[in-house]
Amino acid sequence: MNTEIENLIPGKRYTFYYNQSKYPHIQYRSFRATFLDVYNKNTLRVFSYSNNSNIMDEHNSMRTMPLEWVLTTESLEDIIKEQTVLPEEILLEIDSFY
Repeated sequence: MNTEIENLIPGKRYTFYYNQSKYPHIQYRSFRATFLDVYNKNTLRVFSYSNNSNIMDEHNSMRTMPLEWVLTTESLEDIIKEQTVLPEEILLEIDSFY
């Protein structure tokens, strides 16, 4: 398993980037979701999924996909390039506009 994936925190939102060189059939470059876990060492499980084509999943239903589809991840802290002193609630509100 990718060490980066092993270090993800359950319940935290991330941007997941697809491995498009290996899987060119995937239409979108990335998606935002809240990380749940990796099931059976090869299945990524997330909820509150959103990408360029749809709004955030209103029912917070779980989505799964092969772990190998994901090349890398990025958290909101990574995106803003520094640690922030903003409370988690404000970061989640900012995240909803991303």
